[in-house]
Amino acid sequence: MKISIALALALSTVIVACMSVQLFNVDDDVSRLIADGGVFLDVRTNSEYADGHLDGAINIPLGRLRTDYVQLDPNRTYVTYCSHGLRSIKAVEILKENGFKHVFNGGSMSKIEALRRSPEAKRDR
Repeated sequence: MKISIALALALSTVIVACMSVQLFNVDDDVSRLIADGGVFLDVRTNSEYADGHLDGAINIPLGRLRTDYVQLDPNRTYVTYCSHGLRSIKAVEILKENGFKHVFNGGSMSKIEALRRSPEAKRDR
């Protein structure tokens, strides 16, 4: 019973977090955002980033984002990503709390990589 209640609370927290983040269709929009001058913001740890990252991505781990966001230009467009998509949601919230207007959750790195390998993405380049 206690586990069910804890699970329900955790799930509701994730749902509320998702609702407060400006969601967009990654499949349709991420390529356009980057082509229009947007930057990938990798919020994984430094070691995760060192193991591989998207070309041109900036790395600021989520644990440092509350202080290190000052390294970013609040007028640029950022697409956040991480390994599974949860940290990237939190990163969008933190940046918006600090005045960033053009921040989008890209979700997981693997989803973005798959999109970039798709025939449709190659055709749009």
